[in-house]
Amino acid sequence: MKNYELMHLASQYLAAAAICYVEKKSDDSHTSLKWDTNLISFITHSFGAHKTAMSLSYDDYSLNILDLDQKINSKFLLAGKSHSIILEWIKEQLNNYNYDFHYVIPYPPITNAFIFSPDIELKKLSDQRTLAADCLQKFKSKFKNVSPIQTWPHHFDTAILINLSKTHSIGIGLAIPDNKANEFYFYSYGYFENRSIPVTNLEELSNGRWLIDKWDGAVLPINGVKEKDILTFCEESTRILSSYKE
Repeated sequence: MKNYELMHLASQYLAAAAICYVEKKSDDSHTSLKWDTNLISFITHSFGAHKTAMSLSYDDYSLNILDLDQKINSKFLLAGKSHSIILEWIKEQLNNYNYDFHYVIPYPPITNAFIFSPDIELKKLSDQRTLAADCLQKFKSKFKNVSPIQTWPHHFDTAILINLSKTHSIGIGLAIPDNKANEFYFYSYGYFENRSIPVTNLEELSNGRWLIDKWDGAVLPINGVKEKDILTFCEESTRILSSYKE
């Protein structure tokens, strides 16, 4: 598996904890993760009487149990460890933990014997997540009705949702490689009256491009781009999608 795929797989330990312990929300946002730029980690929403949280660190490739102040109570290094051993450790930390999901990720089902690679480079991946978080934080400040920055464990994208009205919204975020791009990319798409906004014949973007054949949205591959390029992509695509009327 590629490094980002391993971390997607590892993030499911956090997602399972959120499913078990965090108060459920209809939009599934209780399972979402926060990227903490100081801890260089994904973190669950807090749960339980002691406001516990679970994190996945890109700094030392570990799972952690955090207290109310986000101090580490317990750490488990993933390198060279099997899925079964990891589950044993988690269940020692968290009562009634259950590794079970209502969605499927795009990899073969994990087995007890699966081993997390002992040799993995995460600096580039963590830098990409921090860049995304910083750009989205700056961009979201322009809007009143906008979601928190969230990473969704199903697709492993880091994103915001801008609600322009009850029937008009725009999603923007960073996605992992898939059928839209073979590298990490920023995306932007719109919904109007519960339907995707069609992107044929829209104004061209100075950064990125509209995808017409695969998806109604815009993409900007992340390699080689700077923060200003990403913000321009966000601003232009949002302006164009905001002006859509049937």
